[in-house]
Amino acid sequence: MRDNACATHDKQVLDSVTKRDGGKCCITGTPGSFRDPLVVMALLPRIGPARLATDSYREILEAFLTLKLAGRLFSESADGESFDCVENHWLVRKSAATAFSQGYIQLSFGKKSSKYYEVLKSWTGGPHFPPIFDEFNDFRPATLTDHSSSGIKVPDRSALKILSHFATPVRWMYISEDIASKRLNQPCTSLFSPLSSALGILSEISATIIGSVWLYVPGAVRIRAYRCLAFVGARIYGATDSPNVLQLPFGLYLKMVDLATRRESLVNEHAALQLVRRHTNLPVPRALDLVSNSTEIYLLTTRIPGYKVGLCLDSMSDQATRMLVDDLRRHLGALREIPMPGDSQYAIANAAGGSCFDYRINTAQDDDEATGFVGPFLSEDDFNESLRCGALPEVVHRGGHRMVFTHGDLNMRNVLVNEYGRLSGVVDWENAGWFPEYWDYTKAFFVTRRSRRWLRMVDEMFGQFGDFQRELATERELWNYCF
Repeated sequence: MRDNACATHDKQVLDSVTKRDGGKCCITGTPGSFRDPLVVMALLPRIGPARLATDSYREILEAFLTLKLAGRLFSESADGESFDCVENHWLVRKSAATAFSQGYIQLSFGKKSSKYYEVLKSWTGGPHFPPIFDEFNDFRPATLTDHSSSGIKVPDRSALKILSHFATPVRWMYISEDIASKRLNQPCTSLFSPLSSALGILSEISATIIGSVWLYVPGAVRIRAYRCLAFVGARIYGATDSPNVLQLPFGLYLKMVDLATRRESLVNEHAALQLVRRHTNLPVPRALDLVSNSTEIYLLTTRIPGYKVGLCLDSMSDQATRMLVDDLRRHLGALREIPMPGDSQYAIANAAGGSCFDYRINTAQDDDEATGFVGPFLSEDDFNESLRCGALPEVVHRGGHRMVFTHGDLNMRNVLVNEYGRLSGVVDWENAGWFPEYWDYTKAFFVTRRSRRWLRMVDEMFGQFGDFQRELATERELWNYCF
């Protein structure tokens, strides 16, 4: 199941598969890109003749698989002609081939007109690949679809069922090797290459140019330039996790939202990034431009190199997580000391002094009132009233908390780590503002419910700032009823 197990060097197979599949990945249905080209891979790995002759090896596989599936695997591997034939190979993106060979599998079943059914997944390890699944049920009404639109004969489900048996142990093998090979101050992954440093330098150069000259260009021209860069970025980098965020060339990111409904969220993020950079040394993107037209508003920022901690957490050692907690705790302390403007009349407001954008608060509103924006609030009591649920009149937060500057969405997607597992940055500041001192803590539990390791880290991060268990209990009562 190693990376080279699925490689083929047969030119006839390479040419035939490439021509047959029409330049699209059979797994994702997308064309290749500069960073992620298309390659030809075999669905089933070859088992060498020496292993085929080993009774103990066959016995282990027959015990691990069923006799039927083990027989299929051995017959495919023993028949060199069958293994090397075109039907056993796919044209796929290189990242998909690597993920597939390392035990990452995620399948969707269904017709185009119906909802897709996703197989049960196990979120283990790896900063660059999709999750694996830990069960493969018998989906008799389901069929596999050819995304290449070339008429490829799709593999039967028994072959994928063989791979599903291997998926979880293969992934945990890679993770255990990852952890065993790590030492303090050694890179978590070699994929954090000099390219990241180069992008960081380009980002700073871009920031300097934009800051000194570009902002004098009319807004309509700047927006058109950003849209052109977004088109190029989509071809090079592909889609991001959010439909509102695009990665651009030159180490830049562009966030765009509807002007009528979400304008204040980007205005707030722009203000928050400026505040954090002015008052702390927490690594955050630099806000370069905020511009709008009649329908949309655009926020241009620099890129913070790093990986989302949620994608690396399973392969991080306990020592690495302790260091990350120390990094976050230190920066959170500085963040919470950012002063509110002296002329503000509000106790709770966003970073720009206006309405707070927070989905947690928004979910407590009636559907006909829900806009995503609440406040600002003159007092904590007013804020607490906005959190109350009519069906639970006795469940209400106590007052008397200190108001501190808050990120508002500290989760495993927004905390980035570098190649050494240390904090490299915090992103997505549109929920930021001045809130009661427990808010970042309880919001972390609101967003993340299942990752016990991360939630233990959150407990350690906020331990020095106070005991917020009572506030968390109140929030959970409200969540359990409302959601």
